[in-house]
Amino acid sequence: MEVTPTRCQVFGCTRAPLAVCLHCNNYLCKPHFNEHETTAIPSTTSSLNTVIELGTLLECVNKLHGKVENNLTCNGLIDEKLDELNQWRTKSNKVFEKFCDEKRHEITSLFQNEFSEGKRKGWIKSIDSLKQQVSELIQNNTTANKEDVERVKMKIEHFIQNEMNFIHIKQKYLDLSDYFTIVTTINIMKLINAFKTATEWNLWTCKLTDDDVKVVAQELKINENCQALHLSHNKISDIGVQYLSEMLKLNKKLIKLWIGTNQVSDQGLTILCDALKYNDKLTTLYVHENKITDDSVSIILDMLQVNHSLNWLDVTDNLISKNGKQRLSDGIAKIRKIHIDV
Repeated sequence: MEVTPTRCQVFGCTRAPLAVCLHCNNYLCKPHFNEHETTAIPSTTSSLNTVIELGTLLECVNKLHGKVENNLTCNGLIDEKLDELNQWRTKSNKVFEKFCDEKRHEITSLFQNEFSEGKRKGWIKSIDSLKQQVSELIQNNTTANKEDVERVKMKIEHFIQNEMNFIHIKQKYLDLSDYFTIVTTINIMKLINAFKTATEWNLWTCKLTDDDVKVVAQELKINENCQALHLSHNKISDIGVQYLSEMLKLNKKLIKLWIGTNQVSDQGLTILCDALKYNDKLTTLYVHENKITDDSVSIILDMLQVNHSLNWLDVTDNLISKNGKQRLSDGIAKIRKIHIDV
């Protein structure tokens, strides 16, 4: 592995190197680099800043190579993540113990303040009175009417709600199975690896989350094969759309995108439309069955004033009113010819 010198490679010079000379492949300080620029390579058009940047990049790649070659192992990665898990467990145990201590004190104080022997005897006396009233109604069932029954019933309910309501306090316990999630990208990476060379990526109904979409978007920033991306029927919100929008500003191969039946709102569509102002490749966009309202009509029309590649748009089954659909259709007709499903 190449090691970056700590001194200028001109004989006798002790200054630190600033850049690598592409002509002689030596690391040089600024004075000697300027000298090479005017003598050894007088015809070069590379600026000093560009060469300095290239030298920095080379050093970065060399360090990365060393890290992967010498330090990166499967067991090392496993140990690192298990160590993080153990740290989380220790920290979480302390939090849970503190929380439980607070609740123990809370429960003890509540019942000690509310419960006393005098109150208990008072409750027994009240209950005996209610019991007597019910017994009398049973004995006099021929003369008792519905109003009498309702009156006693209300007394019982009043006693329960006002005298003994603290007994019925309900505790709701946290179900850790709903909240404890280890986020992993292993499964989504398996899907991506299966599609890497394909022109059409079918990722619909895969229960993809925003974190999964982030991984997909990162891959598509550099992938030059995918032309159609199916992401409908997943769990994608405006956050996931943000990742896709950043990708669309860079990707020049994708021409069809499906993100229907997700959780995209006006905010997400605004972000997407902004990205499409810089994308001249996408021709087809499906955002059906989301949470898009009339507020997005003007956003879509503004985008189409700038974007000239999109020729198929589906926004059906959203929250756009009849009037909003008409405004969208009429507005698009004035801009240019495009297939629109509203």
